[in-house]
Amino acid sequence: MLTSSLDWLLASVLAMWLVLSAVNQFGPDHAYWWSLKRFDVFGLLPRWTFFTPRPLTSDYHILYRDWDEKRQQPGEWKELALRERTVIAAFWNPQRRIRKALVDSIRGICRMAKQLGRADPAIQLNPGYITLLQHVSREQPRYPGTLRQFAVVETNAFYPERQMRVLLESAFHRL
Repeated sequence: MLTSSLDWLLASVLAMWLVLSAVNQFGPDHAYWWSLKRFDVFGLLPRWTFFTPRPLTSDYHILYRDWDEKRQQPGEWKELALRERTVIAAFWNPQRRIRKALVDSIRGICRMAKQLGRADPAIQLNPGYITLLQHVSREQPRYPGTLRQFAVVETNAFYPERQMRVLLESAFHRL
C-alpha cells in the first residue's frame, strides 16, 4: 500500500517508464512519437525486435591479422570479441551501442559489396568500412610497423556446426 508521497512519486515514475517503453515499441513509423528517443539520453527505453519481419538469424565475427615482415607472409587470424555474455549485461550494457554500430557497418558494407562486387576498391570509401578498420586498428599489433587486414565472417546462430561464410576480406592497411 502506498503511504507516503515518495512512494507515490516512485510509482508514478515507474508507471510512466512502463507506458513510454510500450509506446517505444511502435518505433519511428508513428509520427507523434518519433522524437521520443531524442529525450532518452541514458538509453532507458527498450526496443525489442524479436518478431520483426526478418529477425537476426546469424552472427557476425570480425577477424584480423597482421603482416609478418620477417617471413613476408600474413600471421594467424584472431577474432575481435564483439559480445561479452555476462549476467550484468542484461541490466547494464554500455558496449551495446558499439556493437550495434559495428553490426550496422557490416550490413552497409555487405549491401555495397553485393551491388559493386566484393573486390571493388570503392568499398574502402564506405563509412562502415572505415569504422571497422578504425575499430580493428585499436588492437595491439603483433609486429612493429605492421600492416593489418580484417575479414567479416557470418555464422548461422542456431546450428552447432556454425558453418562460416566470408562476407568481406579487406586489403592490408598500414597501422
